[in-house]
Amino acid sequence: FFFLTNGFDFLLPSQSIDDFLKEIHASPRVIRQISHLRIMWEELLSRVNVEFMLPTTSIIRYIETGYMFFTDAEYRMKAEDRKSHIKNIIYTMKKNPHIVMGVLQSSTETAEYYESNLSFYSNFSSAFLKKNPQYITNEASPFYIVSSQKLVSIFHVFFNELKQLPTYHQYTYTEVHDKYEKYKNFIERTIDLHNHT
Repeated sequence: FFFLTNGFDFLLPSQSIDDFLKEIHASPRVIRQISHLRIMWEELLSRVNVEFMLPTTSIIRYIETGYMFFTDAEYRMKAEDRKSHIKNIIYTMKKNPHIVMGVLQSSTETAEYYESNLSFYSNFSSAFLKKNPQYITNEASPFYIVSSQKLVSIFHVFFNELKQLPTYHQYTYTEVHDKYEKYKNFIERTIDLHNHT
């Protein structure tokens, strides 16, 4: 389960990852770390049950700015990379019907969490939190490991409660594909309007 507030930092196309590594002048350690992510995406996320939950503000911010906090580096994807990324997400969802995208719309019930910019990543036995470095004003770490199964369980109860809200919607491949086709011109024109080349 992944709650993503800082861009959709999963299922990036290989070329986008290569561009990212060049732009940040990645060290051999970072290249190796990213290579492990690629293998995970290609071998695991294409076959296992995966659930993503994204606030609408995170989706809009990513479309407009291309901003993501990828691994431990801030990055702004170029317009063409964002378009390729969206297509790669849809392609991967088509290959793996067990990937579900959940969208949490803004409401009074979600106000206390909605703008927190704190992502949550969990395999249900452990988890970590990832804070957007744009909002860190001191020397705090952007990563926090949650090793207590009781605390991980509490987080999952919280997210399961959010899923019960009328402002939460889950989408399968077909639904994501159909929405993308319906709004493709709007999405791509918005991406082009905010191109950061």
